[in-house]
This record gives sequence, C-alpha cells and structure tokens, in this order.
Amino acid sequence: MADSEVETLIAQLTDIDHEVRRFAAKKLKELKDANAAFALSIALADKDIFVRNYATDALILIGEQSLKYVSEQLKHEDPEVRNRALSIFKHIKSPKFTERVVPLLGDEDEENRIIARQVLQTALSPEAEKLLFEAVKDQNKEKSMRELALQVLLTNPRPSLEKEIIEVLEKRDTDDFGVSSAAKLLIHSFPEGHEIFKEKLNDENPHVRIGAIITTASENDNRALRKIAEKLRDPNQEVRTTAANVLGEKGNAIVLSYLEEAMQDPNLGIWKACRDAINKIKERIEQ
Repeated sequence: MADSEVETLIAQLTDIDHEVRRFAAKKLKELKDANAAFALSIALADKDIFVRNYATDALILIGEQSLKYVSEQLKHEDPEVRNRALSIFKHIKSPKFTERVVPLLGDEDEENRIIARQVLQTALSPEAEKLLFEAVKDQNKEKSMRELALQVLLTNPRPSLEKEIIEVLEKRDTDDFGVSSAAKLLIHSFPEGHEIFKEKLNDENPHVRIGAIITTASENDNRALRKIAEKLRDPNQEVRTTAANVLGEKGNAIVLSYLEEAMQDPNLGIWKACRDAINKIKERIEQ
C-alpha cells in the first residue's frame, strides 16, 4: 500500500466516527506498517474497545519498532492503557526500553505490577538492570516494589552488578532488606560469593548472618553443620529460625543436641522449627 494510503488510515484513527476508527485500526493491523506505530500507540486509549484491541494487536505485529512509542503509554493515567502497553512488551520480548517498565513494579494496579515483573524477567536492558538494583536498595520505595525488583534480578546471574553488590555489602548504606538482597544476589551471581559469606556468620547485620547460614549449608559437612547449629543461640529471632530450618533440611545426628537445647527457646516459632528439624533428621537416620 502506498505511503499516502497509510497516512490516510493514520488520520482516520482520530475520526469522530468510531466505525471509521475501527476500520483504520483493523487495516493498519493487517499492514503492520511501522510508520503507524506512534498513532496506534495513541489509539491504545481510544474510547472504543475494538479500536483499542486492533491497535494493541497491530503494535504487537509491528514488533520492536513500536516499543519506543508504546513505552510512552506506560505513563498514561489510565491503568488499562498501561496494562495494554505492558502486554505489548510481554509479547514482543525485547530488552529495548525495558528501563521504562521498571517503575511499573510499583504501579497502583496489582495486575500491572505482575505483568511488569514478567516483562522484566523475560528481557532486560542494562539500564533496566541498574534501575532494578537501585530500587532494591532504595529505602524510600515500597517494600512490595523492592521485593519484585529482587525477584527479577534473581531470575538470572547478574555479573555486571558485581561492583555495586560488593559496595552495598561493604558500605551498608541501605537498610537490612537492601543488605540481605545484595547478599542473595552475590550468592546467586558469583561462585566466589559463597567463599565471601563463609566468614560472615558473626556479621553485625542479622540479614548477612542469614545469608552466611544458607551459604555455609552448601558445604554439607559436619564442621559446617556445627557452625550453623551454633547460630541457634543467635540474639536475632530470624537468624535462629533460619538456622533451625536449614538444619532440618541438611542436618544429621551431629546437630540433634543443639536442636534439643534450642527447644528451650521462649519463642514458639523457633520451638516449632527445632521440633520439625529434629523429626526430619530422625526420619533420615531411620531410613
């Protein structure tokens, strides 16, 4: 079709008659002409649902070339328009402009937050990766957004973030969630991260100690198990619970006495974790 005819269809997308707009959007869907991407992205907010549907399908078919314009609709005041824009990103599976998707992990609409996470877990630009890590560290962000950002980053190893991760662990210029997240990313992304954490069982930050417990458990020997069992006396409740849970999964007869002693803990949750760990270990011994 000639350029002039495509231009005519683009002009018809703003016609007062919804039937004309429908025809134009449907025809542009068939043509898959990237020159119409901007106008089609605007049509995502059309009053007519058929126009919106045809525009959505057309932009998906146009592919990567549409994302520059679709990404602008991620800031639209209407959550449905943002939803459509996210769905287009989800279908195209390109890292381009995904940095503009990151803020939607904090969208007011739950479905949009979920789709944004799915988009980012599928494709991620370097800029988006750095923004996600910044969100994880940012104490002023909503906890739910920080957790979603961490989920995305844990989808794959992140070697490009090594410097930033180490910096967080050394400077501690964030809260406990930020530090523990950095610890998880270090373990997930770098084999040497395990070596670093073996020496962190007595770190002043309880979340780092939790990371160290999980890492030490990967050694799977009696010496490592004893080190973990000693954390059943840790002053932090979450650390004690983690130690009990890990021993339940990895422990053997060596740690039973530690767990039995820890059942004197005044915290009911820890008492249950120790009881369950003892039962699991005894079941393994009897097999």
